[in-house]
Amino acid sequence: MKLIIVRHGETHENVAKIIQGQTDGKLTELGIEQARTVGVRLKDEKIDIAYVSDLERTCATAAEILHYHPNVPVVYTKELRERAWGVWEGKKSEERKEFFTNEGHSIDNYKPKGGESFDEMQERMLHFIQKILGKHRKDTVLIVSHGGTLTSFYLSLFQKAREEYKTYHPKNAAITILEISDDKKHTVHVLNCVKHLN
Repeated sequence: MKLIIVRHGETHENVAKIIQGQTDGKLTELGIEQARTVGVRLKDEKIDIAYVSDLERTCATAAEILHYHPNVPVVYTKELRERAWGVWEGKKSEERKEFFTNEGHSIDNYKPKGGESFDEMQERMLHFIQKILGKHRKDTVLIVSHGGTLTSFYLSLFQKAREEYKTYHPKNAAITILEISDDKKHTVHVLNCVKHLN
């Protein structure tokens, strides 16, 4: 299975350093432009089906890509949503950072009230990937999702430690193209590439 994976464009909340989690988020003018640029970069790719997080910021990003692929079937799904941050959603990330420092919590293992832990998010993402792998073994699948969710997938795929989270975390509108192989000898064409934004 070939995967074309895109993180959504910049949002107003990204700029303001507000925790979005599973709230919708709205693309900035730059975010819309980023999404359009991704669309141009991927316009000649063969895409058999698209799976998109059902939140506004990912749907808006996907719309710019799918403008060039009007006949591709699209599935909007909760399974591709960002990590749920519960009571922290809508608050400043700096406030959360201070909380972790003061309380001695690890951002990975901490489960906020009404939210999910890193492990729960990763398990959700890997379950989704396994499901589409079974359905689309010979297809090219477009995935439009979120930074945390995608990072959890990459860490598992490349068998990397949590400490490498920042290394594998995609920037807004980053593109990854890879081929998943049964023997785990995956082919990586590009990983978190943003050269189209320059």
